Amino acid sequence: MKRILFAIFCLLSFQSVAQVDRIELGIQTTRRGVVWYQDTLPRHKPNWRLSRDTNAVLWVDTTTAIRYDWDYKNDRWRAKGTYKDSLPPLPQYYYTIDSTVIDYTTLWWIRDTFNILHKYDSTCQAWTPIGDFIFGDTVPSNIAPTDSNGAAIYTRSLWQNDSTFVVKYWNGAIWKSFDDGIYGDGSPGSGSDTLPPGGSNVTIPGPWQGLSFSINNTAGSWWHALTVVSAYCDDDAFVDILKHKTPVDSFVIQDFDCETFLKQYNRSLHLEAGLDLFHQAGAWMDLSADSVSIGTILPVSQIPWVIGQGAPGTNPNTLRRIQGTASGQVLKWNGTNWALAQDSIGGGGGGPSVDGAENGLYLSGTKVRLGTNPLIEQTQIDQAGFRMIWNNGKWSYSSQAFNTYNPTQPFGLSGAESLPTIGAPVVDGILELRPHLGNGMEENTLVFGGYPTDNVGMWMQSRGASQYNTYYGLNLQPRGGNWAVGRNNLTQAKGTVSAVGLSGTTASGVVLLLENSEGSGLTKLGFGTGADNLGAEVSWNSPTSSMRITNRNTVAGTSSVRVALGAQDEDVAVLLKSAATSKVRASFGQTTPAQIHSTLQSGGSLATAFTQTTGNFTINETHHTVVYTLNSTVNWTLPDPTTCIGRQYILHHFGSTGNIGLNYNVVSSSGTTFNAVPARNWAWIISDGTNWRGYRLTSQ
Repeated sequence: MKRILFAIFCLLSFQSVAQVDRIELGIQTTRRGVVWYQDTLPRHKPNWRLSRDTNAVLWVDTTTAIRYDWDYKNDRWRAKGTYKDSLPPLPQYYYTIDSTVIDYTTLWWIRDTFNILHKYDSTCQAWTPIGDFIFGDTVPSNIAPTDSNGAAIYTRSLWQNDSTFVVKYWNGAIWKSFDDGIYGDGSPGSGSDTLPPGGSNVTIPGPWQGLSFSINNTAGSWWHALTVVSAYCDDDAFVDILKHKTPVDSFVIQDFDCETFLKQYNRSLHLEAGLDLFHQAGAWMDLSADSVSIGTILPVSQIPWVIGQGAPGTNPNTLRRIQGTASGQVLKWNGTNWALAQDSIGGGGGGPSVDGAENGLYLSGTKVRLGTNPLIEQTQIDQAGFRMIWNNGKWSYSSQAFNTYNPTQPFGLSGAESLPTIGAPVVDGILELRPHLGNGMEENTLVFGGYPTDNVGMWMQSRGASQYNTYYGLNLQPRGGNWAVGRNNLTQAKGTVSAVGLSGTTASGVVLLLENSEGSGLTKLGFGTGADNLGAEVSWNSPTSSMRITNRNTVAGTSSVRVALGAQDEDVAVLLKSAATSKVRASFGQTTPAQIHSTLQSGGSLATAFTQTTGNFTINETHHTVVYTLNSTVNWTLPDPTTCIGRQYILHHFGSTGNIGLNYNVVSSSGTTFNAVPARNWAWIISDGTNWRGYRLTSQ
């Protein structure tokens, strides 16, 4: 009886688990349940036949040591433990098998960048620091969620810098300290603390309540109460070091190219001293204003910076120039009187008169004119790096001062040879043409230049004026007309490219070369005659690429590519898009589309390869009909049928005795196979992609 009950129990147990793909066991009384130890995430849902109320299910990832508890109520795995990485985990992960859901919101996350513990905040749907407090020297920044990580938010917490111990909060734009002031620890070098952002104002509550700096200069050292450091010097830009503004004026101390400027806008600038106003000897000071007034000069005052305004090399104690920037008037000392600089020969300023001209100029009354009167002699305008010459009825210009360029044509330009430049604008050409629209210059330019190698020739490029790597179109005869290259006269064609005496086998034998990128031309499309003196040739030379002739008309039954010999409408071969399939129909001799009905069609005779052999033989793609002519037994090697699906061969034993042995079995229509061709027999075979199929015939 016990044996019968045990057998029934085993049978019921087998039936209860036979319908699932795994067996899960647990201890119901202790609720310890089943624990999986795997080196992956949970990959499926638990599938229980026993009570789910008394069986706990756990999964432990042995790689990360993360534990996963199965939540029967919410049908998901809940992660427990500590996750450490630079990015937070996804709140939920969906596994495609069984639609398994893994919930990570019950994890702790340690960001290894800060080594700070985080929890998941369901309100903001992101990971946030425990206690909403951050301690470190790195400015915290939020992490945006992606497909592979969750979000982390720090701007809801407080941050204390572990170097300065200043606590800051996020005000919606920046991290800001609670006192919002200028702080430091008072030690040497602590002046690098971050100041409030630009535009912030510090309110002074009353007189004598501004910023105060206490300086101990008893040792006679240089102590800087306030230092402004500029990162650049020769930058052609004004840097405000100190600025004071009122509703109507402003006073500014500026730096420009390592020189200091004191400027007062809209009002006068006064320099006053209780005793002496002194200027360091040997230095220069420029005064630029509508007027300069120097008053109340004591007998001991020294002002060499006014008296010594003369140019270097002249008497430094002589005032040489007075200029008003608003009126534009300039007074110069001519040795005797003050005279207007623009009226040196008129009655207003006096001074010496102009009684002649040199260097190709001539004097006509009160005018100085270019050339002689009339303009018939050589005229030259010259300076370093520039020379323009009028000579013998011709203008010439050169960018070199030592130019001896004498053009053959009425006007000539000479410039340094250079390759076209990519990037920032520099001088690389000889002539530039640039259009304008109204008072503004357009960006597109046309530049002409010369290559450093003489036999390469000249270049022309349509490009941007500010960025050379921006290229524009270059049109020849855009409104009509013909153009030609290599001809003295035009043809009736819109465009003609001619060449003489080409005999090369590569690019040197091509009239026109088309290439996708700059190279040697060996693998590009060329049009020419070639070395074999053909009347015309379209050549393509590439070891890896293919050449395609395309008719992009997609109409089936009429779209075609044609080959004509004789007259332009005498077609001899046609490639026609099939009206029944997606393939093409090739026809030779029959060119009427309605009469072309097969993949390969001939309007006349059809010839294939014919080979005679007297012994062992290997058949390949160059053969079709192969005949053995002697009377012995030989072996023929067929190609692998899996490599040549659809290929056909005709094999014939012309002798009277012996067999032709084949290295593959041929499957006949009767289901039998043969691997030999007896004497006086024919065999027709075809590859189906797996085997050779065919039949044998006996000669009559």
